[in-house]
Amino acid sequence: MTSADSAHEPRTPTFPIYDVDGPADVDIDAVDQELAALRAALRAGGPGQDERLYTLGELLWLRFRHTSDPADLDAATDAWQRAVSATPDGDPVLGLRLERLGHALLTRFGHSGDRRDVEGLVATSLTALPALPEDAVRGAVLGTLCMALCERFAWTQDGADLDAAVEAGREAVRLLSDDDVLPTARNSLGLALRARFLVRADPADVDEALACLGPAVAAAAPDGLTHALLTGSLVTLLLLRWGLTGDMTHLDRAVTAARGVVAAGAGQDENRVMALTNLAFLLVSRYEQTALAADLDDAVSAAEQAAAVDLADGAQRAGALQSLSSALFLRFNREGASTDLDGAVDAGFRSLEAAAEDSPDLPTILANLSAVLLHRYEHLGHLGELNDAVILCANAIDRLPVAHPDRPRCLHIISQALSARFDALRHSADATAAVDTAREAVTTSAPGSPHEAAYLFSLGRALLTSYDDSSDAAELDAALQVYEQIDALTPAGHPDRPGRLDMHAEALTRRFGLARDPADLRAAIELRQAAAAASPHDHPERALLLTNYGFNLEQLFRHAGDPDDLRAAMQAWSQAARMPAAAANMRFQATKALADAVAELDGPARAVAHYEAAVGLVRQVAWHGLPEADRRVLLERHAPTVARSAAASAVAAGDPELAVRLLELGRGVLWAQRLQLRDPLAGLEETHPDLAARMAACRRELDRMSLDQLPYDIFFDPPPG
Repeated sequence: MTSADSAHEPRTPTFPIYDVDGPADVDIDAVDQELAALRAALRAGGPGQDERLYTLGELLWLRFRHTSDPADLDAATDAWQRAVSATPDGDPVLGLRLERLGHALLTRFGHSGDRRDVEGLVATSLTALPALPEDAVRGAVLGTLCMALCERFAWTQDGADLDAAVEAGREAVRLLSDDDVLPTARNSLGLALRARFLVRADPADVDEALACLGPAVAAAAPDGLTHALLTGSLVTLLLLRWGLTGDMTHLDRAVTAARGVVAAGAGQDENRVMALTNLAFLLVSRYEQTALAADLDDAVSAAEQAAAVDLADGAQRAGALQSLSSALFLRFNREGASTDLDGAVDAGFRSLEAAAEDSPDLPTILANLSAVLLHRYEHLGHLGELNDAVILCANAIDRLPVAHPDRPRCLHIISQALSARFDALRHSADATAAVDTAREAVTTSAPGSPHEAAYLFSLGRALLTSYDDSSDAAELDAALQVYEQIDALTPAGHPDRPGRLDMHAEALTRRFGLARDPADLRAAIELRQAAAAASPHDHPERALLLTNYGFNLEQLFRHAGDPDDLRAAMQAWSQAARMPAAAANMRFQATKALADAVAELDGPARAVAHYEAAVGLVRQVAWHGLPEADRRVLLERHAPTVARSAAASAVAAGDPELAVRLLELGRGVLWAQRLQLRDPLAGLEETHPDLAARMAACRRELDRMSLDQLPYDIFFDPPPG
């Protein structure tokens, strides 16, 4: 149970809405008549052409708000560009026309993503500003310039753009102290300060942004788009403040504000999707801290509603799918339904497909998908998905500045993936990198971060990995110190507590193997017993906790010689083997351990049925969904040994025919799988990928059903003695 500690988060929510007016309720026929008359006047020429062009832009803008036709937006933008070009320097109307042009260019950029609109706005504004007086119109122009500079920073990564955006935003707020445009200017300044914080990590930027936005949110009409825009920005800042301080009141305020935006229902589909996506994100964040099931259920519901809307905007669709992936991932951690885990992976890949290559959210999307793939590897054993998890997270880290607040989380995820890959492949470089990345995650995260325990968990696991590689006892002692910190930081009822206790027990088990102090082993047993008790009864990873608990009890039996300890281990393994939702590999381990213990205590003849069940599970361990190489390794590791043990028990029971049948069963599983190592769906995937995916899903379900039909009555609860 490691991936539950992945601090899995969707993107930081934003509300990049420039057209806050919404659709216009106008008499379109009257607008068209006025447009025809105005175009005729423009063709006739004469004085006042600049005024006619400006009015043409206003009418076309009204038409665009009514029709949402990009051609109307293009025409309005062109008219205002010509009007600005025709307006002499010093003309008192220049600022107003420039502000309208800026609004149109930003709106068009929001629809098309054409950087030339932003570059043109910046250049035109900087040229005109020296001639504009110190008034509200100048403030409005500075407000649009602030937004344009923030957008340009996304591809230039030039800190000077952010500094200029902040200064423009501050001056805009000063000049617009009593103007209707003030809320938008405050929002622009807040976003600029937030963007600068994400680069330089100066908490003063967050504090200034919160102070700037608070009054604007309070003054805005609660059922309007402007309120939704401002509240969305406020939510992002409260989230950052929570991340800096760990103070849950900031997160609670953010959730309340986001619920209000959703309830108000202002705007079109795009705005509702963004509001639902952000609410899902916040509820996921709060669930990770409080384990309130209601928050998780509401997060899944909000994310499903957002993802169900068919949007052309790739960024918003990517955000909605990412929130859905996160919510489903956490619900799998809580409830163990494999459909949630598969759904989380699917939504993660669809989010990645929808995101633009230069999207500022791409590092978060990559890291979250990495975390989900890591968890599915631990559930199903697909080594290719583990490698993908490492590659995706490394890509995310490469895209983030050193001071970015999301970087520690990405380092934490890749550390866990590297530790898992070392466990599978035993490459020393993975062990070293796991420790390095985990240490950096811990040391670079904000003091008091709500993710402190998760980052420490990665460090503890990495230190254990390093000990396995180097046999350096100092690494083991350091890991134990880390796990003691984690236990103190993880309250009872926290969804990650069982997995964290289990890993603490693993560290104590390793030290027992080194120093042979029975106190370490007994402490490990107590921790694993507590971990199993704290895990939901039907959660698939409870099988892992019970199996590990049994192995510790078996060690105590080997050390002290009390058969009651081995019988207690048998009881734990029996419970693990009977869990249909558990991974097949874990059920196989529990069944094989149970069979070996029965053979030792009660004689091989009593273990025949258990070994027979273990042989039957081999086919499920090397299931069809794994790649050829992974299946081959698992088959060659398990099939021959368990078949021989099963046959030996049958011989001891005086049933040589059963012994032969069990040997043939093991050999048959091995050869049947070898003959199918070339996946018959491979060709179909090349020509009809959708049909291949449906058939693979059917095959997985059939495998699961056959697994559920094993004779569970043999997994008894053995009496002590």
